[in-house]
Parts: sequence; C-alpha cells; structure tokens
Amino acid sequence: MFTPIQTTVGALLLSASTTGYLALNGKILGVSGIIGSTMFSPVSSIATAIPVIVGMLGSVPIVKIWLPDYLPEYVVEGGLKPLGNGVTELVAGFLVGFGTKLGAGCTSGHMLCGLPRLSLRSLFSTATFFMAASLTTNLLSTFPRTTNGVPPITLAPTPALLPLLATLFTPIFALASLRFVLPRNSRLSTALSSAVIGTVFGLGLLVSGMASPGKVLSFLSLRVWEFDPSLVCVVLFAIVPNGFLWWWGYDSISAALHASPSSSTPAANGYQAIDADEAPASPTTAAYIPEKTKPVLCENFDLPTKTAIDKSLIFGSAVFGMGWGLAGICPGPGVLGLLLNGLNGVLYIVGFGVGRGLAELCGRKDWLRQKVRWLIGCTDETC
Repeated sequence: MFTPIQTTVGALLLSASTTGYLALNGKILGVSGIIGSTMFSPVSSIATAIPVIVGMLGSVPIVKIWLPDYLPEYVVEGGLKPLGNGVTELVAGFLVGFGTKLGAGCTSGHMLCGLPRLSLRSLFSTATFFMAASLTTNLLSTFPRTTNGVPPITLAPTPALLPLLATLFTPIFALASLRFVLPRNSRLSTALSSAVIGTVFGLGLLVSGMASPGKVLSFLSLRVWEFDPSLVCVVLFAIVPNGFLWWWGYDSISAALHASPSSSTPAANGYQAIDADEAPASPTTAAYIPEKTKPVLCENFDLPTKTAIDKSLIFGSAVFGMGWGLAGICPGPGVLGLLLNGLNGVLYIVGFGVGRGLAELCGRKDWLRQKVRWLIGCTDETC
C-alpha cells in the first residue's frame, strides 16, 4: 500500500544517517563497500565498517519491539521467485555483489550519497541500475500482484504518529549529540559513531519500506495496478535534503565538496564528480582540502576519486540492477535479512560474497592471468 507518512519518516532517517556519517567520519555511507570491507578486510574494518554492520543489525530488535508493523514481509508467492525459494536469493545476492563491486556502488552510495554530491558518475549508475532492475522485474514478473482487489497504490491508513515521531527524533538527537560527547581522532569514537549511524540507517530502511522486497518490486514494476509510489518519498526526503545539507547546511562538507576532486561544480577548480561506494581518497587529495573542512571526529574527508564513466561502471550497475530486480533486495536490506529472512537471508549474503570476490579477481587481471598460466602448466619458456 502507498505509505507516504511512514516512508517519509524512514527517508529522513536515511538522510540523517548518511549526513551524519559524512559530517562525523568524513566518509560516504556506501553499504556494498562496507559489506565488502567486513568480508575481505575485517582487521582494517574493526573501527569503521564492522560497527556499521553491527548497528544495522541492532536496528532489527528495536523495530521488533517498538514498531513491529514495520517489519518486512518476505513471504511471497512461489511463482514470483523464478529460480525457486532460496536459489533466487542466492543468485540475486551473487549478481548484486558482482555488480556493486564492478560498478563501485549501490543504492546507498550512488543514489543516496552520489546524487546529492552532483556526481555525474553516480547519476549514470543510478539510471542504469534502475532501468535494469525495472526490466528484470517486469520481464520475470517478480512483482507482487494485486490482492483482494486492493492495488498497492491504495493509501494506507494513517499510522500511530507518536511512536513514529519518537523513532525519527530520538536517533537524530543521538546523532547530533555525538559531536559533544566523543573525543576527536579516536578509533573508539569512530567505532561508536559508526555503530549509532548504522542503527539509524537500518531504522530508515525498515521504516521507509526499502527493506521490504514486495514494496520495492511493486515500485520497480511501474505498472498501474501493481505500482507502489511510496519510494518516491525517499527521493524527496532523503536525496533532496542531503543535497541541501551538504552544499548549504554544513560549511565543512560544502567546502570539502568544492575543494576536492569529488565536486562537479564550476567552482571546484575544474574537477568533475565521481563514484560512490569505493575508491578512497588518493594521497594527494588532502592537498585540495583546506583546514576548515575537517570532519567532526577525524582529520580529513575521505571522498571517492574516480571520475570516469566507463564500461565497468555501466556493466556493473546493470548487473546490480538485475539482482535487485530479481529479489527486490539491495545490500542494506540484505544485511537486515540475516536476522529477518532466515536461511534465504544467509544465502543472499553468501551469494553477495561470492559475487564480490569473483569481481575482485576479474579486476586483478595480471593475478588472474598468472593463475591460469600456472593451472595449465604454462611457463615463460613454454608459452
């Protein structure tokens, strides 16, 4: 059903968490990159990526206790899973993991964080994975059908506002207070702030409906009787506020965006916009960042540095979109599914890890070529 109030509250939580992560820790909240770091670089992710994952998982019991009506429903008609129960999630996770690695981002990094930065790279990626997801959803008919004569566009009853408003303002107050209670340049501060931000982000996914596969697939279907426009509120109340806050609300973020290679504005010394989830700042990036642009808890903003709109970006985004349209689950909801979707949730994350690992190997062409030569017994003398 169309849930404008609930989705708006969730979108504001998504905006608060992504803005908080950038303002406090100087980083883009790209969930696919965070999952990848947790899987493949756990030691270096102890104070950064892992706390975000822990915080996201911590949002699940909060919603179960406080807002149980907002838990996603994973029970879908068997016919909507083209490859069968479990296998569909495994394949979808593989496609999402592979695609987000090649395309350097997903809905959080490219859409929620890249578009507000006016990133042309993120704009192309977002357009590509949305088109691929919509095509997949419609070609495979994975979207929920109208049930009991009530199409998804039907306006939902007004929710209980008190718990919803408490869910909105309590996390925002908690995020705002972190700058006053956490010391600067401390790994503990980074870990604690990341955990709180992960919790707020998880709440945003659950309350907005982004974590509900049925709601996402209904949105991607674009069909009159199956279309659920709720997620348009994510654009209006997460992406738009982020753009306003980052360019005009926070002087430090605005100065960093103008002064670093991550800006596409004319005032940015000719630099163009970049990608979302990955590619941390190069060693020379700090030279472009004035002293006044420091984040609250660390020394420098760690903004992405890629600028090219290349084949890897487009192909990776398209593959990610196929996985998203197949199961209606992107990386953030995939993390929540570990606690909410039983074995299927685990299979999705397993598929994600395998796909991301394979994409990593494909990116390391020299290493892959050496392994193939070794397997076939080829040496420099014989080949």
